[in-house]
Amino acid sequence: MKKFLALMLALLMLAGVMVSCGAPSTPGDTTPDVTTPDTPIDTPPTVTPIEPADIAANQPKIEKTTLNVVENKKTEFTIIYASSGLSEAPSKSQQLAATVFQGFIKEIGAVPTMSKDTDSAASSDKYEILVGTTNRKESDMALRFANGSRGFVIKAIGKKLVINAYTDAVLEEAVTYFTTEILAKKKNGTSFTFSSEDDYSSAATYPRKSYTVTTTKYPYQTYTIVVPENCDFYVLRAARRVQYAIASTIGALLPIVYDSETEGHLADFEILVGQTKRTTTTVSSKEYVLAMKDARVELNAGSVFAMEYAVEYAEKDLIYRLRDAEYDCGEIYRKDITKDAQNDNSVAITERNGEIRMVVHNVWGWNEDRCPGIWNYSLNPYNSASQRNLLMANIYRDLGADIILLQEYTNRLMRVEANHDISPLMESYGYAQVKGPLFDDGSSKIYTATPIFYKTDKLELLESGVTKFSVGGGHDKFATWGVFKQKSDGKVFGAISVHMAYQGGTEGENYRLAQVPVVNSIADLIRVKHNNCPVMVGGDMNCTSTSNPFKLYLSKGFVDVQGLAARKDGGNSHFSGPHWDKDKNIFTNDVRDIATYAGAIDHLIYKGDSNAVTFNVYDYLTESAAASIA
Repeated sequence: MKKFLALMLALLMLAGVMVSCGAPSTPGDTTPDVTTPDTPIDTPPTVTPIEPADIAANQPKIEKTTLNVVENKKTEFTIIYASSGLSEAPSKSQQLAATVFQGFIKEIGAVPTMSKDTDSAASSDKYEILVGTTNRKESDMALRFANGSRGFVIKAIGKKLVINAYTDAVLEEAVTYFTTEILAKKKNGTSFTFSSEDDYSSAATYPRKSYTVTTTKYPYQTYTIVVPENCDFYVLRAARRVQYAIASTIGALLPIVYDSETEGHLADFEILVGQTKRTTTTVSSKEYVLAMKDARVELNAGSVFAMEYAVEYAEKDLIYRLRDAEYDCGEIYRKDITKDAQNDNSVAITERNGEIRMVVHNVWGWNEDRCPGIWNYSLNPYNSASQRNLLMANIYRDLGADIILLQEYTNRLMRVEANHDISPLMESYGYAQVKGPLFDDGSSKIYTATPIFYKTDKLELLESGVTKFSVGGGHDKFATWGVFKQKSDGKVFGAISVHMAYQGGTEGENYRLAQVPVVNSIADLIRVKHNNCPVMVGGDMNCTSTSNPFKLYLSKGFVDVQGLAARKDGGNSHFSGPHWDKDKNIFTNDVRDIATYAGAIDHLIYKGDSNAVTFNVYDYLTESAAASIA
């Protein structure tokens, strides 16, 4: 079975060959205390309190309408379903759209057309029945009237009849209700009319009955989740998780908007996620904070890693903490993540005591399902493959990686027309890529599935190349190499990203035994040409440290970095990969504990003078953000 690697990271100091070139001091208490307010709790608020009856003020304004969907068995309406992106498998929305289609034939004898939402441009002038969260803005608008994550809505909006729900399971309930309770009972012979008076939102119950923020009782339904315009993807991801936590816990479905948007929501009643224009708190890279200013709620974090811990806290305690907080209480909870990160054995996200930080990342696994409407119809819907790339780039940057060796980064993930290629974003963060010439094996075209990214302000690329293994190969079996000079002192080292044969048994071992000399010859050529500089080789070797191929590496002078590191992680990459959460529309993984290093098949090895390099930390990252992109 294929194994997955989250992030294998090494901090190393190149000695001789390479010369070395305000977080809070105390982590927050694990039991948060409410900060004493600066003003008495009976001080009148500076914003106008909102009563539950005024919740509609924070919902889209939709004019009442009447839709003559079918007249004498004829209809101008097209049934539109949400596509599943680039994958060929039918979406749940498509399957349920077919149920609606059959319902019209059975009940009225009408035969509407049916199409996926990407087949034609969205237009408010088209008569359509929208099933699921399509790329039409009306789908998302209708969802605002649903009763949280467990509720569905059937609503007339302009020239659209919208059937939608927060999850696929509830969408199935919505379609059943429409066909059996509305279509079957409201038909009039060979005709069917649906008006705003027929709008229906299902009832649902939730585990917590509190619908208010703070003791001043502001109903959650008045709130909007706000993120910074052009924010990093991990902030959008956090906002989605906060949205889902509230929607599934108390049944309030809050829209997500950019901080540049002021129309359509109550400005004083916001949950600010990230450093928005209106966020007043500041945080270090290792901190997150939950705070209140007036009626606004602030959830802020200084990095992708801190945000992951913040959201994990929010998912468990956010609603209770806000309910207990007094009005305008300032900080409710602030925490330094260092201790928790060390408990998760992910010390590298909070410690850096080496000269070069190298990340080895096997990114096998992909999914191209489209994710329409997961934020709000005004925000860009990222598909699942591009989500992984965006989060990967955020992690590499916030991790402070100097050089990144990727494996199994296939043309499926770099497909430009799907906007998957990570390169442009990495370039904006100050990285350049080693990718080599274009290979064409007849079925796919790819530069390399083992690219190397490096920080251009720190390293200069002297030369590079790509070798595609001739035995035990395939579209993703390469050795990509580069020779780098550190700009601070001119010292040189080599790096090789490899992905070796995956086959089991004697066949696979023979392939790998044939590939080891290829990698070794590249390393030796680099060392001969560049004054015996050290060479690092990292990647998916598909063999353990006691296997014959790995022993062959050792016999040729390579050394296992895991054994050399002063502080080493004793685990490995043998845990299940992330799963696609269709309700949250994100990749997620809650892995914390992993098996011992004896079973590892992804490695980092070194060839060179034993006194030239000091390895400080060898770490497998298993906190949730890193595990979610494996």
